[in-house]
Amino acid sequence: MLSVGDAKFRKKSEGKIMSMFDKGVTVLFVSHSLEQVCRLCNKAVILEHGKIKAFGAIEEVADVYRKMLE
Repeated sequence: MLSVGDAKFRKKSEGKIMSMFDKGVTVLFVSHSLEQVCRLCNKAVILEHGKIKAFGAIEEVADVYRKMLE
C-alpha cells in the first residue's frame, strides 16, 4: 500500500499505521523497503524460500538483510 500513490498518500498511510501501533494493534507490514521497515517496525522477520532466516529486533534483522544484499 505504501509503494503506490504520491507523497501525501504515503504520509497519510504511515500516520494511520502509527496510530494503530499507538493503540496496541499488531500490524503485519510486508515490504522490501528496509527504510520503511526500520521506520515503522520494532521487530522483523526475513523469509527465504518460505523458511525463517532471521527474526527479532529490527536492528538485528536489518543487519542480516544488509549482509544478504552484499
